Amino acid sequence: MAAAAAAAATAATAAVVAAAASAALAAAAVVAAAAVVVAAAVVVAAVVVAAAPAVVAAAAVVVAAAVVVAAAAAALAAAAAAAAATAAALCCAAVCRRQRRDGQRQRAQLKQQQVQQQQQEQQQQQQQQQQLLLLLLLLRC
Repeated sequence: MAAAAAAAATAATAAVVAAAASAALAAAAVVAAAAVVVAAAVVVAAVVVAAAPAVVAAAAVVVAAAVVVAAAAAALAAAAAAAAATAAALCCAAVCRRQRRDGQRQRAQLKQQQVQQQQQEQQQQQQQQQQLLLLLLLLRC
């Protein structure tokens, strides 16, 4: 039951890692799209510079907005990477806990087996002693 719970926890953690990786890829796509927007804004700005000074100011605002979007996308990518790292750490912690529990369980089973073996040996010794006593009693008669 504990192994099933640990397996479910490990599977859930793997799903979180996959979701975080997916979010990181989406953030990278947003960064790439923002870079395209910035490049397009620069081209538009160059064309507008030739057209009129008022349009140049508007293009500068567009470029600034694109830079802000690119910065936000980079922050999102960093957050997704941090989430993936956290999920990986959680997965490792779950595996360590499961291994520790398995080790404890194995040690307990080994100790129980040793106790049972000692009890069996004691019973055998008692039986041998009883048999010897009976033999001695029979020899006296």
